[in-house]
Amino acid sequence: MHTSRASAWVQHALQKYGFVALGLAVVGLVFLALTPVEAGQAPARTLRLAHALNEQSAYHQGALEFQKQVERLSNGQLKVEIFANAQLGNDRAQTEALQLGTIDFTSMSSTTLAGTVPLLQVGDLPFIFRDFKHVDRVLDGPIGEEFVKQFAGKGFKPIAWWEIGFRHLTNSKRSVRVPDDVRGLKLRTLTNPIHQRAWQLLGAQVTPMDFQEVYSALQQGVVDGQDNPLNIIGTSRLYEVQKYISLTSHVFSASPFLASDSIWGKLSPEEQKIVTEAAKLSAARERQAARALDDEWLKTVESKGMQVERNPDRDQFAAKMKPVWDEYAAKYGPPGAKLLELLIGSRQ
Repeated sequence: MHTSRASAWVQHALQKYGFVALGLAVVGLVFLALTPVEAGQAPARTLRLAHALNEQSAYHQGALEFQKQVERLSNGQLKVEIFANAQLGNDRAQTEALQLGTIDFTSMSSTTLAGTVPLLQVGDLPFIFRDFKHVDRVLDGPIGEEFVKQFAGKGFKPIAWWEIGFRHLTNSKRSVRVPDDVRGLKLRTLTNPIHQRAWQLLGAQVTPMDFQEVYSALQQGVVDGQDNPLNIIGTSRLYEVQKYISLTSHVFSASPFLASDSIWGKLSPEEQKIVTEAAKLSAARERQAARALDDEWLKTVESKGMQVERNPDRDQFAAKMKPVWDEYAAKYGPPGAKLLELLIGSRQ
């Protein structure tokens, strides 16, 4: 504020309202002098992060960590607003919103992205991942970078890797220990041809559907069962509508943490660095949350009445589902075969 104008304002306040007004006027001048805009700083920008799971999920833990780290690393110049529980739509709607730039970040299962990034399905092949150490070595290494390249031109890209985790089979009909126990079950699958084909090879009747529909479909008997990691089964209270769980660990579901190309182009190089670092820190937190409570959730679902098959014959399941590997390579030609070869090599 110009000095002569400030002086005139103070004199006018004193004449009209007295010394109380003078004190308020001086406080106002000090506030104006200290505002970021007056100091030449840009106002804080707010980024929008959406996800489809609830506030008890590992996803939400990752989102909160991203929010905290972005604001810390940017000294408050970047803020993050979180929309959980599919407030901004299901995974499909969020994919479109990323492409349009109406949301800035989200994370969803790589399985859900099958229609947009088909080659990424190599990570959804049954029994392709051995354990969590293998997962981390792949996602955080050169193969993970090969996965990122598949997103070119899609309108968004991964800047870190969250996870859903290793999936287990639940159902309301019977205990499942060997592949033949699956025959005839009506199973919900993700909208992913690899998942659908894998269960069809075991004689299941598959029904693809979004996760937001699963609880009611199980409750109403539209489907008999589904597959998800323990943290999802627990936080989504699927134990209320499922009686049996088999710890098959048949598929690992990664969840790329996605940034819209639209917001990425609007960030300065320094802001991109901040967001990338925050995303990597959030990934560490989200994976830790997804894995840490598996034992606790297993105890919980068992205490809620689920019957647990701890030792299904995973070798038999792997052998029965193995044809999906060859079908993937045939369908996607040399690029798909190359990614599959890299993953097979990483198992050594």
